[in-house]
Amino acid sequence: EIYQCDWSSDVCSSDLSRLKILEAMGMKKAVVSTTIGAEGLNVTDRENIILADTPVDITEKILALFDDVDRRKELGNAGRKLVLKEYDWSIVACEQGRVWNDVTSRQTG
Repeated sequence: EIYQCDWSSDVCSSDLSRLKILEAMGMKKAVVSTTIGAEGLNVTDRENIILADTPVDITEKILALFDDVDRRKELGNAGRKLVLKEYDWSIVACEQGRVWNDVTSRQTG
């Protein structure tokens, strides 16, 4: 398995934490992850992330991205768009505020 992410590259592949996946996407990196690694994130395979679950598949998909600059940029841009739309701190904070309000209203109601 690959555990290193080269932030200077256009491609990021790793058994990353979900926050690292979002961080890489926010930096317009093409991300290759396992299905479990991206579990819980609203990502779409081949649209804003590449999902692969075997060492051979992961390797093939990374090498294919290294050979295709346009595809790397396309995935990177789509990933950044997703992060800005759904995972920006202002959105996360607003959702967290709703949760806190819901919890406190149940306790006082």
